[in-house]
Amino acid sequence: MEASVDQYILSREAKHAMLESRSDAVRKDAQLSCDKADFCRLNRDRLVNALMTRGHEPTPDQVQRIFQNEYFRAITEGAFARSQ
Repeated sequence: MEASVDQYILSREAKHAMLESRSDAVRKDAQLSCDKADFCRLNRDRLVNALMTRGHEPTPDQVQRIFQNEYFRAITEGAFARSQ
């Protein structure tokens, strides 16, 4: 499960280079990806536990959906602040 979290973090961090894009939309997407990577790094243990409670090895799509839901839930609850 730890590998799933690490792989997700790496995939989000891969967009870091796009923060320098001339396109506003690309920069915003890259910033969101970097914020998600930061969130997952800070909440790694909790996310691993969330995956383990499922009782089976999740697919990459399930991992992405679970982490996406956790990220936006934390934003809504004020437990994590996005970069501007």
